[in-house]
Amino acid sequence: MLARCNRLASHPGEIISKTVNSFTAQEEARENFRVRKMYSEIDTMQVAREREKSLKYFSFCLVHTDTKFTKKPENTLLVDLGSNATFQWECNFGNEEDWTNFEQVFWGGETDKYGNIGNKFLTIDNSEKVWTNPKLPDSVRSRAMWSGTVSRNSCQLVFRLRNAIVSDDGTYGCIGVVYGETFKSSPVRLVVLDKPYKDQSASSKSLVQTKIRQQTILTCAVDAKPPAEFFWRKLGKITAGVNSTENLSTLTFTPKDNDDFGFYFCYAGNKFGITTITFKVKT
Repeated sequence: MLARCNRLASHPGEIISKTVNSFTAQEEARENFRVRKMYSEIDTMQVAREREKSLKYFSFCLVHTDTKFTKKPENTLLVDLGSNATFQWECNFGNEEDWTNFEQVFWGGETDKYGNIGNKFLTIDNSEKVWTNPKLPDSVRSRAMWSGTVSRNSCQLVFRLRNAIVSDDGTYGCIGVVYGETFKSSPVRLVVLDKPYKDQSASSKSLVQTKIRQQTILTCAVDAKPPAEFFWRKLGKITAGVNSTENLSTLTFTPKDNDDFGFYFCYAGNKFGITTITFKVKT
């Protein structure tokens, strides 16, 4: 017995170390248990939140189908250059809950066939506060306007693009947001009417080289809305060899002598004006 006590007394550090390690292992186990329990509770709360969100979304899909646009512009909107392009929508909130969860409606361009808007112009929230996309160029931001009302019983949206220019030509749309989900309008095509402009890529070059008894074709192409009418001149009006379709006209001829060389003029016109395209034919 005395020998055993002597052995224990001769190694007190070992005994203390084993005791401390034992307590440390127990504390670590208890801490790991607390951590696992905490994360389990967090996961449970997250699952509950996701379930609640899914139920609300499911409810939206089933019950809120009456929230939609009830009036929209024509599929194609024709405006004269320099006039105002006006887009008008009306929408209906299916019930009180839809109106309560209404977030915003926005209007913009670059709209695809599914009604998705690539470039937002204006956003209107449920208090009728208007937000302008800060990334818009000044040439668009200064001309984009909204008027109308957004309320439970009346949703009338009038968007205007003042002083329409040729680059405004494109597709536009309107999207409403209720509880994070969207209801969309089909795209509206805006066509800005203007006098013809030369289509550089489709027209012949200004200088055309040919030779006597070689068939020569001059192509006069324009971008015009409404479509242009054409006529050609060279020392008088030319009628033979002219073939015209929408916004494109060709003159086909075969030079017989030097009088057939020189300047040819293509005139393309509509009610907004006339554009002259000049070709020089030489050997």
